[in-house]
Amino acid sequence: MPTRKPARSRKPPVALAPLDVLLPPLQAGQAADLDGDADLDGVLFDGTDLSGVHADGASVVDCKLSACRLDEARLRRGRMASCLFEDVSATALDMVDTTWVDVVMRAGRLGAFVAHGADLMRVAFVGVRLDYVNLRGSTLTQVRLMNCRVGELDVGEAKVTGLQLEECVVEQLVLTGAHLAAVDLSGAQLHGLDGVGSLSGAIISQDQLTRLAPALAAHLGVEVNHAP
Repeated sequence: MPTRKPARSRKPPVALAPLDVLLPPLQAGQAADLDGDADLDGVLFDGTDLSGVHADGASVVDCKLSACRLDEARLRRGRMASCLFEDVSATALDMVDTTWVDVVMRAGRLGAFVAHGADLMRVAFVGVRLDYVNLRGSTLTQVRLMNCRVGELDVGEAKVTGLQLEECVVEQLVLTGAHLAAVDLSGAQLHGLDGVGSLSGAIISQDQLTRLAPALAAHLGVEVNHAP
């Protein structure tokens, strides 16, 4: 009687970040409320100009920022939890070494989003225009980009688990030195990629594989004979 081979165990798929945040009743906030080491809970910033705010170490929980300007704002080493950013804009936003948990950013545009060394868990960007995103050396867990247009997305040296790009256009993706697991790039139009050697752990489409073939061959030291 033939022996039956044991079934291969399959890892369960990584859960996707939610696309909305359930918020409690909110009280109106002012720009002066957001400063260094501020502890905000259940605050609504509606059309508030937060440009130039320096709020290093601030804790922002169960809050909503709607149609706010954040030009040159800085919130380094801060914590964002259960927050909704809706139609916000910034020429540059400095979020270095921040912690994000259960955050959704919907619509709006960020020129430079600098968050290297950050820790993002269950974070979604939906319909956002992102010219430059610096997440080098960050930890990303269940991060989702949907219907976004990105100039450059840099996750070099980052630890990335469960990143999903859905119907996105990414002009340049930087993966150099990144560690990827369950990273689905197949739903994106990728026009450029740095760090092809760090693609292990990623899911790509057939079209992406065809486009990346020359770079993959070069990385592996494979010479392609184009003779008929």
